[in-house]
Amino acid sequence: MSLFITALASGSNGNCYHVGNETEAVLIDAGINCKEIEKRMGRLGLSIKKVKAVFISHEHADHIKGMPVLVKNINCPLI
Repeated sequence: MSLFITALASGSNGNCYHVGNETEAVLIDAGINCKEIEKRMGRLGLSIKKVKAVFISHEHADHIKGMPVLVKNINCPLI
């Protein structure tokens, strides 16, 4: 089974990375808002329903901006 790593956002305006395979995924950081994360994932054919956890690398705004709404909306653990 292949593992895919996709940058949804990278830079001082926000960081978010999708790491997953065909059946499940995690997000690393959530530095853009939840709607934008879902929109960018949709454009790439990725499903937010497959996200099992969100990992936060550190607490700078460009890594956590969308985290509160994202974790609430997809009901997954925050690590």
